[in-house]
Amino acid sequence: MRHILSTLLIPAVILTVESAPAQADNRNAATWYERAATRLYDAGGNFIVADEEWNLIDLYRSDPTRAPTPELRAVVARFNRAMEDVRRGSTEGYADFDLDYSQGFNLLLPHITPMRIVAKVLQADAMIRLHDGDLDGASDRIATMYRMSRHGGDDQVIISSLVGRLIWNMADQTAQVAFDRGEFTAAQSAELLNALRDFDQVDPFQMIESVAMEQAISGDWLAADLASQEARAKYLEGEGWLTGNAEKDQQLASMSEEEFLAEIDEYDRAMHRIVEAFMMEDREAGAALLKEIEREVRDGEHGVLTSVILPALGRVHELMGMSEQLLAERIDMLEALTEGSIEPKQGVNAAMLYLQGIRELRRIEIDRVDQVITYAGGGVQELDETLQKTLADCGPVIDAFREGSTKSRCDFAPLRPGWRIWLCYDYNAGMRDALRVIRAEVRRRLSAGELDSGVDLLAVCYRVLGHMSGDEPLINALIAHEAFEQTGLLAKPILNGDDLSPEHCELMLTAVESIPRKDPFAFVNATVKARESITRPLRGRAFESEEDRNRTLQLIDYLNHQPADRILYLFAVEDTITRAELAKPENEWLRKEWLGPDPLTRLGGLIDYEALLQVRDEAEQAKEMIRQGKHREVLGREGLPVIVRVSDQSGAARRELRELLLRLRSIRQAQSEDAAPDASRPSQPAPQPDTE
Repeated sequence: MRHILSTLLIPAVILTVESAPAQADNRNAATWYERAATRLYDAGGNFIVADEEWNLIDLYRSDPTRAPTPELRAVVARFNRAMEDVRRGSTEGYADFDLDYSQGFNLLLPHITPMRIVAKVLQADAMIRLHDGDLDGASDRIATMYRMSRHGGDDQVIISSLVGRLIWNMADQTAQVAFDRGEFTAAQSAELLNALRDFDQVDPFQMIESVAMEQAISGDWLAADLASQEARAKYLEGEGWLTGNAEKDQQLASMSEEEFLAEIDEYDRAMHRIVEAFMMEDREAGAALLKEIEREVRDGEHGVLTSVILPALGRVHELMGMSEQLLAERIDMLEALTEGSIEPKQGVNAAMLYLQGIRELRRIEIDRVDQVITYAGGGVQELDETLQKTLADCGPVIDAFREGSTKSRCDFAPLRPGWRIWLCYDYNAGMRDALRVIRAEVRRRLSAGELDSGVDLLAVCYRVLGHMSGDEPLINALIAHEAFEQTGLLAKPILNGDDLSPEHCELMLTAVESIPRKDPFAFVNATVKARESITRPLRGRAFESEEDRNRTLQLIDYLNHQPADRILYLFAVEDTITRAELAKPENEWLRKEWLGPDPLTRLGGLIDYEALLQVRDEAEQAKEMIRQGKHREVLGREGLPVIVRVSDQSGAARRELRELLLRLRSIRQAQSEDAAPDASRPSQPAPQPDTE
């Protein structure tokens, strides 16, 4: 039997809405949202853009770092009237779509999909405006999304509340792009702040009311429409199912009216306790109670009906708590920006500056860049005119990285598109190349006797590595560790010499100390995140039986104990399958819009290309086995290709970082002792002031 929350899992959604009533209430946001929905389709009922055109919007939304194409701008422009209707509706205090809750599990929410569609277009339009420097237009679109997201809870239906939160996230992610660049002024921040003022600070999307309504809708409808055996038999005959579980369908269908009503009462008691859990001010206590109820339901303590129709609300409860926290944090930030207690530039994300440097580097011919990289590694002993010219052209790259390295905040997440290739992101390869270019400049300056500027750039490298130690991809850890070792080779002669001043030592020590000692370059964190990525599809699937559940949990446990080398193999398989999919003729538009040169080609000397080719040769077979849950057979076999031995590097990174810190601290201590007065010599009397 389907409860309202289950519509989240139904791939086919209603894409049409009824026309707004003749006597429309313009104070009701639903009037304007319904009007916007009618603008999404032409007279023949066809969506106003083709699938490929819509995909341009979806892809652009997932990567805020890309420039909008003329084709994308043209597609977004077709939604202008719908966006204006939604903007108008979002300013109203409530949204009432006149839902017929007596329909129970058959309740339709036809407005949900159009609202999501327009929200996505609003997000794309806001991003285009940010790219164009139209900050007022961008803040207007973001504020519209914030306001319409609050209306999601007005339905008092769980899926509507969750869609409201989804739209809020879309708005907030877009706002964060502007904050990352330090672009929104006090005026634009005030507009966003005003849009958030009307939210309930504890339950922004009315999830408590929605869960309570779930209880009322389900219990009332079950008792009114399905109490008798005849009604259940008729429903089963028409729908073909009651719960989706054939065995339990028959159990429920064969119950007497009294037995079925008792099942409803048991469901109602469980839901009542769930509502209590949501209302608890102590979030941890509420979460613990929900887990206890879920365990009781699994153990059959609340009957057959409850075991199959009770929504899994633990995640919803978690999202409610997260929403409260995120809203409070965003309001605090916007208040500070509006009042001027913090400047927009204070919130700049270093990753955006690194991206700027990477883009500057890619303006230079790849052959010239490779010559500089060879020089950085000692492969070329002398600087000729071509190399000097290329290094001079790399000045904007170095400047962007220097500025980025001074920022307190660095979040690479915006550089990882939602539609992803797992093994290596484009920016990972870009960070590697840019750091190699900076090391080439370090070598040039040190060779020329420019110690001050050489040490300054060494510190830049170490500060960048401190930022990279907060990134997630496994390939990032490998790139950062390699850069640390190569930077250390350039720094070694200085550390072993006598020319390092106390100021130089302090500068380098402060930079190196920005790299976390517990997990330098994020090897441990990256491995944990990688395992989570691999197990997420397993954790999110529905179990067919208790045996299936236990088998899946055992597989998740197995994967959570696999070394990083093997997890990286699974990433390589996924990367290969994704690229093969993009190579198909029907995906030419996607390849053209999305996929640039393979970043893996920039990882020479870091990964084993022969092993990677072997993975690509067997990827289809491995992927099919993974689909069947045969991860053990894939990973446990002899001769598994090892692209790079990640496990060997984590311990080495901690040791090397510790040794460098000890060396710098010992130099500082020695310099401090040399600067101190010699205690063995008698001290001279201090000069007396002339009083005459």
